Formats: sequence, structure tokens, C-alpha cells
Amino acid sequence: MIKLSQLPDDAMLTVSHRYDGEIELMDKADFLQSAFFLDYPVEPFPSVTLAVKQVQTFDLFDVIERIGDGDTYEDWNLDVYNDLRNAPETEAFLKLIRTVFERHPTFWEGNPVEIDMTPERKE
Repeated sequence: MIKLSQLPDDAMLTVSHRYDGEIELMDKADFLQSAFFLDYPVEPFPSVTLAVKQVQTFDLFDVIERIGDGDTYEDWNLDVYNDLRNAPETEAFLKLIRTVFERHPTFWEGNPVEIDMTPERKE
């Protein structure tokens, strides 16, 4: 099991709420300043996992196929794809899509994190 103390401050975590099952995404630094951590030990302690980043992919052929589904001549999708796939504008578009998708990832629960640290009380 991964120990909280061994993770860098920017490691992304999923933290489940104690009572409603909702999950929050936060980095380790924010977790260490959160009520989840500062109120420790409170039972039940939330489940904390290392967040797994997922970036959506864009498949040009799949999009063309969906657009032409049922309303076009046979092999329309192949003809359109072949006309578009190597065009400089298409390359620029795909690069833009990848950049935007990278800025908006989804995070899922990953490996459990052992909370091996205790809050430092400020007086």
C-alpha cells in the first residue's frame, strides 16, 4: 500500500466523503489542509486512493462514421476520412482536440493510500 508520507505534495488523491459516498479530487497538499485530514481520527475515516488520470481520446474515423451512419452512400465514411486524414487543417484540429482533452481529464479511484501521518496542531 502506498503511504501518504511518501507521496509528493502534488500527487492527486480521491477522497470519499464519510457519509454520502461522494468523492472529491485533491492533491496531497490540499488534503493535508482539509477537514478530512485535520479532524483525524474521526470514524469512519474517509477512503483515500491515488487518483488515476484518464484523458479521453478522439477518433476521427469514428466521428465520421457516426455522422454518416445510415444517411450516406456506401463507403462515404472512407471517402471522407481519406480526404481529411492528411490535410494540414486536420492535423491542427487533432492537435487542438488532444490539447483540450488533456486540460480536462477524468480521475478515477486507484490504489489505496495509507494515512501514515498525523495532523500537526497549530496553537
